[in-house]
Amino acid sequence: MSARLAKAAKSAARFVVSGDVVKDLNTGLIWTRENVGNKRLTWSDAKAACVAARVGGHNDWRLPTIQELLTLVDYERTSPAIDPAFECSSEWYWSSTPYASSPSLFAWIVSFGYGGSSWYGQDGEYRVRAVRAGQSLEFGKRRAARARPRSTMSKKTGKQK
Repeated sequence: MSARLAKAAKSAARFVVSGDVVKDLNTGLIWTRENVGNKRLTWSDAKAACVAARVGGHNDWRLPTIQELLTLVDYERTSPAIDPAFECSSEWYWSSTPYASSPSLFAWIVSFGYGGSSWYGQDGEYRVRAVRAGQSLEFGKRRAARARPRSTMSKKTGKQK
């Protein structure tokens, strides 16, 4: 199998496109296929735009954490460094993660041009992709609790009934 076919098979196995959303089968997360807001936003506007988003029949979108956003980076691609299941600019994208040493002023961003990450002032304007929790394959399945026989002791005799 050629490298191109192998890469396409890997992609097809991981991401499922359904209209305006993309489900990541590795993480269980559901992503907006396109940018939110169709323009660059400040960090606070990015968070608000995600909460206000109504995409794919869902209204529980949020700005992803830096860890979640980095799961989309495909280091075998460039410009953009993301699977083609997504419509994505080769630009910087906001995460919801504030920069630890100055959380009221800076937040983490990810470049889908080459896959790097950095932090920048929250008044900067960057692209936005929203995420929501998906239903994982194990969701809804409960482990059957082992039925344990209840020990019933007679109060009078102290022996098991």
